[in-house]
Amino acid sequence: MTLDNGSASCIPLEVRTALFRRAVAEAYFTACAVQGAALSHSLDSLQRLIASDIEALFVKLHGIDEGMEIACSLLGEMVAPNILLAAPQLTVQGCNIMAELCGVAVTSSHPAPTLH
Repeated sequence: MTLDNGSASCIPLEVRTALFRRAVAEAYFTACAVQGAALSHSLDSLQRLIASDIEALFVKLHGIDEGMEIACSLLGEMVAPNILLAAPQLTVQGCNIMAELCGVAVTSSHPAPTLH
């Protein structure tokens, strides 16, 4: 079972975005702790940072409706798709974006996709 991050979801955009924001923050916070990386943010401050830097950027560039759809989609791609069944894990893309945002690099425990 995975969370559908597409526009056909019955879950409102605001709820999906908040869920993905929390999942990204929790996955990054946990990865930093497990890997011994010093992080100067709390879980709540990570969520605020994601909202103010990632979500706000897309809203500024594309307007509220389209910007939030883009931000939600990006946040959904930053975590493994099984967040309803297991603890959130960052994808490689999620690790890269959060490292750029916070200045602390971590590695993903989620397997990279197979390229064909």
